[in-house]
Amino acid sequence: MLRFSTDGLPERERIPTWREVFGRQVFRVDIEAPADSQFVGDITVHRLPGLKILSGIVGRGVRTGRTRELIADGVNDLLLVVNCSGHMSVSQRGQDRSMGPCDAALASLGEIGGIVRDTTGTSFSLQIPQSALAPFVPHPDDAVMRPIPRDRAALRLLMQYIDILRQSETLAAPELAPLTVRHIHDLVVLTIASTPDALDMAENRGVRAARLAAIKADIAANITRPDLSAGMMAQRHGVSRRYIHRLFEHSDCSFAEFVLEQRLSCAHRMLTDVRFAEWSIGAIALEAGFAERSHFNRVTRQRYGVSPSDLRAAVKRGEGK
Repeated sequence: MLRFSTDGLPERERIPTWREVFGRQVFRVDIEAPADSQFVGDITVHRLPGLKILSGIVGRGVRTGRTRELIADGVNDLLLVVNCSGHMSVSQRGQDRSMGPCDAALASLGEIGGIVRDTTGTSFSLQIPQSALAPFVPHPDDAVMRPIPRDRAALRLLMQYIDILRQSETLAAPELAPLTVRHIHDLVVLTIASTPDALDMAENRGVRAARLAAIKADIAANITRPDLSAGMMAQRHGVSRRYIHRLFEHSDCSFAEFVLEQRLSCAHRMLTDVRFAEWSIGAIALEAGFAERSHFNRVTRQRYGVSPSDLRAAVKRGEGK
């Protein structure tokens, strides 16, 4: 992982440094910024086999582009640009795409083109070799600057998946890189492709992984709700209860097992945190989503080998598990 930030740089050095180091040396683009603006930039780059992920914030008025001089390097990777906040525009092939939050556009690094931040905002870009998409999209270059509806389900899933990956340690785990890249490629295919064969193949791989990740994150965020169920998750994610269960059947645990483990982890954190020292065991059980104290006691003993009271007492004695 590489991070490029203007934080700590004297204002007069921000634009020249950003242009030379991030622009010319790393990303092979030309960067321009208004001389009278307080230039702000903070970009994180994750390099994976067959994929480069760039995400962060860039200030108003900054233009990033591939010039005639730069495209002579022969790089013709595709760049899927997804705007997360603020407004920006992408220009290529005589077209201009104005992009608000949740809009996306596909560009080619092998052609002259540019990206302009109309307002300060956040975005992420996925740089992918055309050869990686060619088996699923016969002519991926044809999708460059083709309109991508912001309500396309695959695009929403892609945004969720990238956000989950960035917040977890997955992008830093080399053993997970091939699988992660394949899932992202599949979601990109679904976002830009229109042929049935490509859509079917991508649906069977990347979409399932992205949906499972999104549902697991949603479960973790709502684990304190006693009404948490497969039906509730199905309604929130626009799928059937059976589909939810099938997703988990192909993972390392069932839906019920995952929910239970999340509830136990939540209760364990509270039992071992001094901020909850005055809370009763029953109150902690309810807060973690357990409807019955007896059930909470039984599964805690099965998971940790001791009762909730013993676990709390052991932590107080400095023997916490």
